Amino acid sequence: MINIVHDFYSNFNNALLSKDDKLTLDMLISELSTLIVKNKQRVIEMMNAAGVKTNKGISDTALANKIIDNAENNNKVRHGISFLIAEKHDLMNYSNTVTDDLKEGLKTGTSAGAPADPVSAIAAGVGSIFGFLKSNKDGKNAKADAKNQLTMQILAQRGSKKMSTGSIIAIVGGVVAVLGITLYFVTKKS
Repeated sequence: MINIVHDFYSNFNNALLSKDDKLTLDMLISELSTLIVKNKQRVIEMMNAAGVKTNKGISDTALANKIIDNAENNNKVRHGISFLIAEKHDLMNYSNTVTDDLKEGLKTGTSAGAPADPVSAIAAGVGSIFGFLKSNKDGKNAKADAKNQLTMQILAQRGSKKMSTGSIIAIVGGVVAVLGITLYFVTKKS
């Protein structure tokens, strides 16, 4: 039996090598949306460490827009995004704490603590994607489309997250209550 394992790093590098900018952008947007939904505080810390003032109470949409607006020209944001993606996919070996690695990497504009330097490889890809958005003949629309795509993915993930076990139990409980009341009145009439 063959098990296929999702390997973000290989898939991302292959998308870059194939020069499929749309696929690479889709992969990046997917990763960013997951980071914002599942680890928003960490993304906010990264943005602040990269010199982009970001409030803790920022909306998901505003954060998404801020990332896309700043990643194009801010090397520290690109490396920060890359660091968080590499961390999410266990591409890092830590010699010290993640926070120290992140701060050092952002301070120098390089990736600290990364074996085989996946952070720099991902950052180069992130840079090329944002370069693609900028160089696209319809660059403003491409950037707006990327913002919309990121926002839509965040909303989709937030929506699926809201349908938690508690929500399902409440819905099932409501259905059971309605059925119970219906059965009570049907049997009472008989």
